[in-house]
Amino acid sequence: MRIVPRLKSDLLVLTKLFELDTPPDRLIRGFSIDVARYGFGDTSKAGFGASWQEKNGISHRFGTWGKDVAAASSNFCELKNLVDTLRLMAKRGELNGLEIFIFTNNSTAEAAFFNGSSKLRKLFELILELRELEMKEGTKIYFVHISSTRMIAQGSDGLSRGILTEGVMKGASMEDFTPLNVTALERYEPLKKWIMSWARKEVDWLSPEDWFVRGHDLRDGEFEENSDGLKLPILRKGTCIWTPPPAAACVALEELRKARHKRTESIV
Repeated sequence: MRIVPRLKSDLLVLTKLFELDTPPDRLIRGFSIDVARYGFGDTSKAGFGASWQEKNGISHRFGTWGKDVAAASSNFCELKNLVDTLRLMAKRGELNGLEIFIFTNNSTAEAAFFNGSSKLRKLFELILELRELEMKEGTKIYFVHISSTRMIAQGSDGLSRGILTEGVMKGASMEDFTPLNVTALERYEPLKKWIMSWARKEVDWLSPEDWFVRGHDLRDGEFEENSDGLKLPILRKGTCIWTPPPAAACVALEELRKARHKRTESIV
């Protein structure tokens, strides 16, 4: 057995994660969801800003970095701003039992949290802190990558520069900047025409209900009997277009994966 250099740090992390006397309950999926909570965070060269939903409206924080952070990488500053924001929410008791979606225009921060690790020590420590927050606060955190133009329109980009009159800060609805329920076809109408210009003429545009039936080459409610008198589903290959909204993308991808393995003659 060969001991790798990171063994010591991994053991220290495990010690930290298991330091509680009583194992905490982890929130994997909320039992009931009354409202989705969203938050945005962004940094500039010298400052930071974040805004998020709470029961009574919009909360925000902004400021300038100290000398200890100002010289750090932009990736570290972006992730630290998000961690500090969630830490403040936890201190206020706003995270317990909550599923929260945090939007960032920094792909490194989003990828590092999704992967659960980073080769950079400072980023790794911030990710560890987020996992501790999830564990101790009974919350579920999601990072969502968005474009810089959306961050600017939402207002958190301005917050990082001390501007309090943009986006949600001047009264715009947070939901206007979080269209997780909108499909690509709904976002951009010419997209369907463009797809039809190169796809086969007979194309099935799948609805969410179709993901579990037509997406698997099944004809809904139609069966045929085999020689033993058993009913078998009728299959029909074809070209299927999947257009899930971001909020349901994981479900659609799982069904598409199954369909692709089972129905290799169809185009999906």
